Amino acid sequence: MANTASIHVPLLDFAQRLSFSSSITRQPPSIDNSIGPSDGSVPENGSDKTTANQERPKVALEKNRGPGLWRYLIHLFPLLMTAGILSLSFGNIYWTDIGGKSQNSILNLLQFVAKLHEVLIGASLSSIVLHRVRQGMISSTGIPLGFATSGYQVSSFDYITSKQFWGALMGDHWRLARNLIPTGLLIFIAFMLTTVVGPASAIAMIPKLDWWPTDMPVRVFANTTFDDMWPHYLSGARLDGKNCYNDTEFDKIDTSCPGFGFTYINGYARSYRHFGNLPNITTEMEGNVIRYISSTLPSMLNKSVTSSVAVQPSRVLGFLWEHALATKISITDASRPLIDMSLGERAIRKPVVQVQCSAYYHPNTAIDMNFPHDQLTTSPLDKESDTTWPVPGDLQIPTLAETSEASGHGWNTFRWVNLSSHVNGPSLAGVFTLTTEDSPYEAVVFPCTVDARWAPVDMWLDPWVDLFIRQNTSDPNSTVPHLTAQDQIFMDNGWALALSNDTINSKSENGRPGRQAIPRLVADLGKEISNDHWVLSAGPPEYYPWTLSAILGMYVTDAIARASPNVTTFVYQANSSGEETVSLLRNSKVPFKHPRTSEQAARNPRLTEYTLKASRYGYGWSMEDLTIRFAAAALLLHAVMAMAHICFSLCDQWVCTAWETMGALLVLAINSPSSDKLLGTSVRVGKMRTWKELVRAREGQDGHLQLSLVEQGNRILPEKKYL
Repeated sequence: MANTASIHVPLLDFAQRLSFSSSITRQPPSIDNSIGPSDGSVPENGSDKTTANQERPKVALEKNRGPGLWRYLIHLFPLLMTAGILSLSFGNIYWTDIGGKSQNSILNLLQFVAKLHEVLIGASLSSIVLHRVRQGMISSTGIPLGFATSGYQVSSFDYITSKQFWGALMGDHWRLARNLIPTGLLIFIAFMLTTVVGPASAIAMIPKLDWWPTDMPVRVFANTTFDDMWPHYLSGARLDGKNCYNDTEFDKIDTSCPGFGFTYINGYARSYRHFGNLPNITTEMEGNVIRYISSTLPSMLNKSVTSSVAVQPSRVLGFLWEHALATKISITDASRPLIDMSLGERAIRKPVVQVQCSAYYHPNTAIDMNFPHDQLTTSPLDKESDTTWPVPGDLQIPTLAETSEASGHGWNTFRWVNLSSHVNGPSLAGVFTLTTEDSPYEAVVFPCTVDARWAPVDMWLDPWVDLFIRQNTSDPNSTVPHLTAQDQIFMDNGWALALSNDTINSKSENGRPGRQAIPRLVADLGKEISNDHWVLSAGPPEYYPWTLSAILGMYVTDAIARASPNVTTFVYQANSSGEETVSLLRNSKVPFKHPRTSEQAARNPRLTEYTLKASRYGYGWSMEDLTIRFAAAALLLHAVMAMAHICFSLCDQWVCTAWETMGALLVLAINSPSSDKLLGTSVRVGKMRTWKELVRAREGQDGHLQLSLVEQGNRILPEKKYL
């Protein structure tokens, strides 16, 4: 029994079971080169023996005869495709606008090419691993048994998580053969790359739908300075020479006057009372653009926050688009263009106004009335949490004689209060004295504190969608945490009075008299209960402070947004030869002798340049996205591995060309003798340590090549043919 092998290699056992024989005992191989039966008889069906010389002997280890490119085409094809694909992204190539002809068909074709690229990279990685495994099998050390089939399973998740792989990887043979460490690392990297190369190839190949920068050959300047455009102190002196105190019609005053937006706020007051509309309104401007005035939602916090983009830069954007259409600038040819406007290193500003109001019922009682500010926590107001700002005494105990309205009509008055004498005080304050639905015959005093700031904003125009001025901080609350003490805006009585003009209509929509602007706004928030007796009735009584804060905040916000003067704005446009022409935008009303060139204008400290960036919506390739960078890294890692493999292969003196398929390796296993080290493994391998056994390809006694788990037999010789 010592001379007869009764232990079978698993692959041999599997092959023998195909014969349906109950038991087969393998005989020792004969000494000669024949692989048929020793008596020359033809075996019956079911035997694994065939006639000798069915196939010619072949060379397993060939001499490397130089750079035969056909051998490396499996690597060169994906390398060339990778180079072409990544050159698009590295070159920031713009392809086409959205909606182009045959666009979907081309995108589908690119998906097909991406899949082909993935398959070729997978084949390349498999070839690299297989080459390393074969070289290891014919070496003096061999390779762990668990790695023997790794070249055929680089995409198998079952393999990379199996005992076969980890048993080979964790074996103690590393101490004996450190050159096996790169093999295990190579297999693991190949598996990881095979896993990610599919999405990586698709990400890199298929163009991204996004905004792409395009040429905008114009430079725009305004005849004013940054501080004049966004002042921190609004005084009545700024309004000198303007028709801002007209006591008839608001549409006849200058558009830069504080009270010009009365009509828009008045329209909102009516819609809120009738329909409960949210405090978000739009206003049309010169240049055919529209801007939002947005306030926070109703709450019981008695506070509102309102913001809106400034009028002057909004106009400029609208006029600039009109100029682009008239002069046929290239951006107008885009299927969906976008114009972004800034001030270079300095941001465009917009007003953010916080208003907090409180209610004092029964004012004739001994109550100390103060302007509320506990919810205005922006610096420096946060330092005054324990400070009180008293309401003037004459407003704390109102008398009917103080109102211009007949005593029988109820209360509706408003007066501005300047709190500039207080250290770290607010921008402005005001007091409403009103009759309300829950207090129809006794006045209620509503003191309101106003805090106004300039906040940075990015603004742009997407003209093929609509003519709304877009901004990056449309939610007013989102700007509050970023406001600083340096952003605060103060207003004097002269400027505030321009918000209190008399209106042309002596009666509001519901018949309530109200000539002054702010009481007129509030009038449409109420109703007549009897005999022309007016009361505030918009919303639940507990929301009255918020309602008044929202109306006042929207009115003040719109007024500050108009603080930038109507100045001359001019545009320099370069032609194809680089020569510049200059023209005035349509909103220019002030005569101004402009510089000859845009470079001269840029050096003039009295001018402010708007920085313009034009974009178009379409498909292209770039490296700006994190996902494309990850995809490029994966593809480049394969490229490095493939080129290193080619270089090392060209340097090898001998090249193993055997066992290129799983079937060929199966045949080699069938032609190999069994091993005592594999006892109990003919059904399955249960222990990880079995996979750590080193396997080698060696020459057997009968001229066959065979797999061996021990160092026996001769090493494979170059150029020798084997059965």
